[in-house]
Amino acid sequence: EEAVNVNVLFGNLDEILVVSQKLLLALKNACCDISDQVSNKIAACFLALSMEMKECYATYCHNYDDVQNLLEKFEEEPDIQQKISKAFLLEGNNFGSISLSSMLIKPVQRVLKYPLLLNELLKNSLDSESNCDLKLALNTMNDVATAINEFKRRKDLVLKYRETVPGISKKVQKLNWHSVAKKSSRINQRITQFTGLNSHTVDQKFIYEEKRFRTIEKMIKLVLKNVNQYVEIFKDNSFSELQCAESLRQFHDSPNPPDEIVKYYGRIYMIAEQYSSQMVSFILQHVQEPLNQLLQMFHGPFRLIQKRNDKCLDFDRAANKAARAKDTKEKDKIMQTQDELNVIKNVYIALNTQLLEELPILSDKCSVFLQYCLSSFVEAYNRYFRKCCVQINEVAKLPFLSKDTDTDFFMKASEQLSNLMFTPSLNGKENSKKPFLSTNFMNDHEDVNHNSALSSDNGFNCSSFSDTSTLYDPIDQTTSLNSFLYETQTTASESIAENPICIVKYDFTAECDAEITVQEGTLVNVCRMCDSKGNSDWWLVEQGGVKGYIPHTFLIMKSANEKHLICKTQSENLRNDQHDENATFKVEYNFQAINPGELTVNEGQTVRVLRKHDSKRNNEWWLVEYDGKQGFVPQDYLKSINEP
Repeated sequence: EEAVNVNVLFGNLDEILVVSQKLLLALKNACCDISDQVSNKIAACFLALSMEMKECYATYCHNYDDVQNLLEKFEEEPDIQQKISKAFLLEGNNFGSISLSSMLIKPVQRVLKYPLLLNELLKNSLDSESNCDLKLALNTMNDVATAINEFKRRKDLVLKYRETVPGISKKVQKLNWHSVAKKSSRINQRITQFTGLNSHTVDQKFIYEEKRFRTIEKMIKLVLKNVNQYVEIFKDNSFSELQCAESLRQFHDSPNPPDEIVKYYGRIYMIAEQYSSQMVSFILQHVQEPLNQLLQMFHGPFRLIQKRNDKCLDFDRAANKAARAKDTKEKDKIMQTQDELNVIKNVYIALNTQLLEELPILSDKCSVFLQYCLSSFVEAYNRYFRKCCVQINEVAKLPFLSKDTDTDFFMKASEQLSNLMFTPSLNGKENSKKPFLSTNFMNDHEDVNHNSALSSDNGFNCSSFSDTSTLYDPIDQTTSLNSFLYETQTTASESIAENPICIVKYDFTAECDAEITVQEGTLVNVCRMCDSKGNSDWWLVEQGGVKGYIPHTFLIMKSANEKHLICKTQSENLRNDQHDENATFKVEYNFQAINPGELTVNEGQTVRVLRKHDSKRNNEWWLVEYDGKQGFVPQDYLKSINEP
């Protein structure tokens, strides 16, 4: 059975045996009757089984050509011939001297002999008038034989028109005047039908089945295209993941690399190489290759559909030609055109009927096949990610990828980068992320390196920074924060009382962190009339608790009386600010902390405001306290309890 394709070789021979046994039993029962109606009883046996005989014998005869081709191949294989001979020997004398080919052709010969046997029985009947059932049985079996022959002819037409002519040279050789005339007549017929000059045959059922078949073909192409694109992107992603892991391993390349890096690289390598390759191979074997093979099989049906449409045009043309011949009333011409019409009509009906029978079956099977391929794709996806989850969970447990370690590293790196004036600020004005506060906040501003501010004109800013700078955590340092606010206010009051007050003559916009932005007509407190290098062109001033350098030519001194008045007014403002910043506010909207230093609050909660700005003096973010925890919250999310 492994060497011989039994299903193709014997086909539906089991069904024929069942029908033959039924017919044999019915004939035996009919022959037992000794009356004159025995012929009609025999006819009744054929009438009762005619439909079953038509179906099973038509299928067998349809596949008999394939059986003959298979037998010819078996004759060239001695091993197969030996196995077939051995099988006949095992059956003993049941088959006698009959060969396999002779046995397989018996059903074809038998079904075509039934009409002949019934005809002989009708001829030898004494009373032909009383044998109505016998005549009906004869006509029925003739119809069965005709249907089987038509079924066989339709298959021959399909095999004929399904074949392709390989190569351009072969097509050129088949090109002749007859083929050119047929092409031109079909084009002419199509044009006349399009313009409405001639009628054309329309089969709505065929149009529906053709549209459905083409839709399935487009769907398969689309699925195959998307799967191919997915596989390519998946390969690129796997390669990128492996490259990242390889770069990290090379960065820690040493005789004794860290165990964490070795474990990380090993698991990523297993995912990117082994698991990814398995997934790609599975998709190729169960999705891509089957769909490509299925699309290749669509060429035959599409050629038959095109040939059917051509024969439909030929049929319409022949019908119009026969109608015009009837108007001439020439018998020879009428008979000639009618014969031509019958030939073309038979070919068209045969192709159309065959396609109507097989296109729905093919469409259904293609739909099921496509569903299987999609299920296989999902299965490959599922297998891959189930394996990856095991490895990724192990990778996530590595210490250097833990959440706390990652947060601490980010905070330290952000603090150091924020001190580098030649790098973009991570906490710009347009960014909602809060800066990290330093315990030496005021001292850092007093010790600003003025050379970094002057270097901004050359497009490069720099500032001195210390590797030993510490981070200030507003959440865990409540006491230090309160003392920081108090010292800020005290220092501001003392500096206002001791240092001169100046009026800003022109608007000045800071170009680096060491400078300060001021508006024309505002007042500033002069802290030092030179920079740290002794350059008197730049003065260190303070406004609103913020210090920075501006050119001294932008300032004009105020009188002593005005200075005293300003000091008094600003001191009162500082006291008012201190009072407001310890006020209680209500949360109007829910806020979820995203970055370190922020505080999660919910609508309706009551919080205490510790400071109405961040370390950059940005008033949009306030430092608040709730339930013993401190952090920054957007100012717009808060509302004073005293407000209506």
